Amino acid sequence: MVFNTPIGGLQVEQERIFNSTTIDISIPTTFYLYTDGFQDQFGGEKGRKYMVKKFKEFLLSISNWDTKEQREILEKEFHSWKNEHHQVDDVLVIGINL
Repeated sequence: MVFNTPIGGLQVEQERIFNSTTIDISIPTTFYLYTDGFQDQFGGEKGRKYMVKKFKEFLLSISNWDTKEQREILEKEFHSWKNEHHQVDDVLVIGINL
């Protein structure tokens, strides 16, 4: 199950309303909290953005790895993607295993 709920950005409504969701964590569960920096990074063969869909698929593909390995894989993927392009934004990815 993947949720993508931004909490910042331009607020056009009078009152921002959030929904509560209960997730069963009785089985091993991994959460990722992240900024848009990774997915907005330009790179690859055509100098395009990494994009949200690709980033979610990437996180799912590494979610069963050990956390230390996930960090190494994330860093390698980011630098490989970015290649010679300048970093365009801050990048924060937090993974939490329960």
